[in-house]
Amino acid sequence: MKITKGNEGIKNLFRPMLVWKVHPKWYVFSLLFAFTIGLITLVIVAFYNGDMSILDFEIYIPTLKFTLFLLSWAFLGEVVWIGYAFRELSKITKPFYATQVIGFVWSLWWLPSVFINVGVIEDLPVWPLFLNMMGAAGMCAIVYSKTKSGICVLVIQSMLNMSLVLLPISPDAGDHTYTIFAVLYFLVMLIFMYFMPPKLNFESSNKLNKA
Repeated sequence: MKITKGNEGIKNLFRPMLVWKVHPKWYVFSLLFAFTIGLITLVIVAFYNGDMSILDFEIYIPTLKFTLFLLSWAFLGEVVWIGYAFRELSKITKPFYATQVIGFVWSLWWLPSVFINVGVIEDLPVWPLFLNMMGAAGMCAIVYSKTKSGICVLVIQSMLNMSLVLLPISPDAGDHTYTIFAVLYFLVMLIFMYFMPPKLNFESSNKLNKA
């Protein structure tokens, strides 16, 4: 980016993070979406196993250091995978396909950490990770296309990461809870894609970039 477009390219990369004046409903949606999917996942697991004890849990409150760690990875996801890659790929292919390519490559980027169990939630199963990341890319793109706000994308991605910590849905919860969460997140993303497909107005984006 620095080499091909200079300082202006760097500014364009981060400019969506300056867009914060959006309808409050998008902040609420971004805050609650992943957490809601997580709660639905726990209800499904409880009914499937005929054991409601999984619903009797205490929300884990992470340390400030760990919270900042999650925010930093969400920020990277917004700036690189959505803020830049989605805009560029959508110029040559349909937005939905762009999100799935991004989600797939995003997952590949995480694979080394998953295999050595460092820097990620321990024992993440590989194929649900791919499904989760492709679902995440899709939802981030939908929020971005509706708001043009990198902050909203940062919030929805941060809450996806945070929900895996706040709720007992990580792999160590057992009963394939994380797998169910990943599948559900992906399927709900497909529903949103059908009814609210992301559309980017690149003419408007160019005007924003020149502002």
